[in-house]
Amino acid sequence: MGLIERVFKWLTSSNSARTGKGHPDLYPIDVALLTKELNLIEEAKRLGEAGIPPSDAQMPSGPEAAAIQRVEKARQDYVDWAVVRAGILSQDLSKLCRSQDINRARQADKEFERKASALLTEKDSLLRSLGDAAKQNSKELEEFKAKNGLTRDATQKSGPEVFFNLALLFGLVLFEGLLNAKFFAQGLDDGLIGGAIYAMILAAMNVLVAFFFGRVVLRYFFHRSIGC
Repeated sequence: MGLIERVFKWLTSSNSARTGKGHPDLYPIDVALLTKELNLIEEAKRLGEAGIPPSDAQMPSGPEAAAIQRVEKARQDYVDWAVVRAGILSQDLSKLCRSQDINRARQADKEFERKASALLTEKDSLLRSLGDAAKQNSKELEEFKAKNGLTRDATQKSGPEVFFNLALLFGLVLFEGLLNAKFFAQGLDDGLIGGAIYAMILAAMNVLVAFFFGRVVLRYFFHRSIGC
């Protein structure tokens, strides 16, 4: 019986008949038992004494054919078990109802392309305006660099650097206010607290004026173009 006929028989047989097969590894070929069952040693001795088969024989002898048949049967049991197992797994997968999820996964790339295309079409005008603004800003930056003789890109302070500068300003105000608090408290009825408040206000004015002078005025003393 060929493989196709066996598969057809499996497809048309009942579930109880198909699930009755066990894993072939649980039923290995017992060489000693097979040798005894087929009487291979005696048959080989008998045929050897009779000079059978001849040295140029192309076909297996009777005992050889019987052994080959048993090995072929074991191989076919593996095939039959694999077919039965594939059917069981297919039934289990169908019970899980994952076919819709699998189909959606197969179409995920096309669905992504469709949604991405729709989104790009919807935002086309916004993307164009942002692109034009980016080109204009880039042009202005190149003109500014050429006018001021710059070859590097603009440097921007990071978040930690900005936080450190603000903390430094606050620390300077606090430090100067605490140093002068006792001095201002001598002429106030509020005592040390009132003196600390006045000292903090004056310290803030002092530090902020110095900061403004250094941030806005001093940086232009050595500028390439005073008018910029």
